Amino acid sequence: MSGVMSIRSRRGAALSFLIAALLLAAAAQPARAADPNEFIVWSKTNLPGRLYVPADYDPGVAYPFILFFHGFGERGTNNVAQVDGNIDGLLAAAKQRKAFLYAPQSSGGNWGSTAITPTADIANSVAMMRTAQSTYHLDANRLYVTGLSAGGGGAWDTLGSYPNTFAAGMPICGTLGSSVYRNTLDDESILTFHARDDSVVPVGTTRNMVNAILTGDGLPAATFPPAGSSEDAYVTGRSLQYYEFAAGDHGIWNYIYQEPLVYDWMFAQSLPEPGGVVAIGVACLAAMMKRARRR
Repeated sequence: MSGVMSIRSRRGAALSFLIAALLLAAAAQPARAADPNEFIVWSKTNLPGRLYVPADYDPGVAYPFILFFHGFGERGTNNVAQVDGNIDGLLAAAKQRKAFLYAPQSSGGNWGSTAITPTADIANSVAMMRTAQSTYHLDANRLYVTGLSAGGGGAWDTLGSYPNTFAAGMPICGTLGSSVYRNTLDDESILTFHARDDSVVPVGTTRNMVNAILTGDGLPAATFPPAGSSEDAYVTGRSLQYYEFAAGDHGIWNYIYQEPLVYDWMFAQSLPEPGGVVAIGVACLAAMMKRARRR
């Protein structure tokens, strides 16, 4: 089943207020950039990259793996910009949960495309993930992909281009990749976010992706609160969850990547079958709102 739930009254307002407050705090203080030296160089021709290897790596243990796509502002070839403050929350989660974290860098910054095949940067990123799999003991059932802004589009496109490869995907305020034209996202476990007042990437890009997945599953398309509404919205599909903040503008990843509960959801996902996807997501979001009310 699918549905749209508007988070009404003070609960939604409190969460939106908390998001806005956190974003203002992040804007007021310089972001702490991750130390590139905590990563090893993991590059391919024309694709710089860095790989975090968990401390005390044990080849007798199968480790989860996160593929992260940066935003347009981190494009380049210096192999440093993509591990700026935006990745701090992911790195902290990788350390805590003993996961690999791979951050490639695109020179153009546009991970997605309108073609049916993935971009060279995405294909090369997945190739380097495969190289990591052949070099280290990674759990093939616990590969995850996420990204923000242009990298969110890359996450969409990667999920669509490599079905049944990733246990979960988490695109955040993503641009529109070519995966909207495919029917390969129906069985992918996805938790995605966007803010309705995003001034950089229109919220309609994520809404279109969500409705493409819902209708591809044979479910009715969702309807959403109008612009200016103070209600957050939550959409569920068979293995899809979308949370739309009423406010927060473009940089909502500053909050989401710092939220431990999203990692509870992510690391609970494993191939071949989604495991309690919606229940975990609802519990996650309910806890986020409860925390917001206490502040």
